[in-house]
Amino acid sequence: VSLRLPRHAPDEYAVELQLVDELDSLLAPPYTLTEETWLAYRADGQDDDGSEIIGLTLVIFDPMSVVGREALVKAKVTVSGETLESRVWVEVQWGADAC
Repeated sequence: VSLRLPRHAPDEYAVELQLVDELDSLLAPPYTLTEETWLAYRADGQDDDGSEIIGLTLVIFDPMSVVGREALVKAKVTVSGETLESRVWVEVQWGADAC
């Protein structure tokens, strides 16, 4: 999972991620993050800089029952007292071998 924050370069923040099915049942443990470094980016045609964080990995409880199916990634970022939320349906796929 990767996130982009237009017009935000947070020093302090909280990220919450959930992966759920169509019945809103959790497919992976909720993921929280507070200390990773955000990278700067500039969106095409935009004057305002933003920040992004890449490579967040959700570990699925039972991957064999989910791979090849769609799941909903719900992301919530709290920065400077403002809460930003996003939801996107994704197709779950096997990742590259890590070892």
